[in-house]
Amino acid sequence: MPGLAESLLGLAQQHERPAEVADVGVGVGHVGVVSNAQLLGEIGLSEAAQSTLLKLLAEHIRQRILIDPVWWWRDAQAPPFWERLQQAVYEDRYIETVYEHYGGEVVERVLEAYSLVAKSSIWYLIAAHDGELRTYRVSRFKQVALLDRHYRRRDDFDLPTYWQAHLQEFVESLAEYRFSLRIHPDRLGFVRWLAPKRSFSRLAASPQSSLARPQR
Repeated sequence: MPGLAESLLGLAQQHERPAEVADVGVGVGHVGVVSNAQLLGEIGLSEAAQSTLLKLLAEHIRQRILIDPVWWWRDAQAPPFWERLQQAVYEDRYIETVYEHYGGEVVERVLEAYSLVAKSSIWYLIAAHDGELRTYRVSRFKQVALLDRHYRRRDDFDLPTYWQAHLQEFVESLAEYRFSLRIHPDRLGFVRWLAPKRSFSRLAASPQSSLARPQR
């Protein structure tokens, strides 16, 4: 973001300029200009000055950029068993779980809790079971018990690498379906927004205006 970088640089310079003071030397014709930062450093307050400047920059950014990663209609409550899962991940602990798969099957598993990943405001647990790394949706855990046992993490495990490979595998596993929709003309924009990057080249407005609109 070049524009943002230039603005922040200008803001930093703005806060540094008033700090400049003249220092007249006692030597032969020595006249110099010393900034307050240097003077503060000489009396041990340089870090405090830098901390104040960083706070000013942070407030400047906070009032201009807001990142809200939570998807619409999501529950703001913490995921189930959240503290136990975090502790297991931080301390490389085993967990005893009851998990419901997408199809409804409920299974009991003892897992090695590796990592937690947030994808579009949905949390996933990466864990090893029977020597194989798998991805579990946190909201599908029915029970989680923290065991007093530690495991040894794989030396070759890298979280970003694993997650990108998992995403690619997921996309490739998706089945493709073709179908026709009858949509009220007023809702075409909503459908395109709801399913971005989808092909709607053959989408046509329904001639019937009596079609029910989606519920909000």
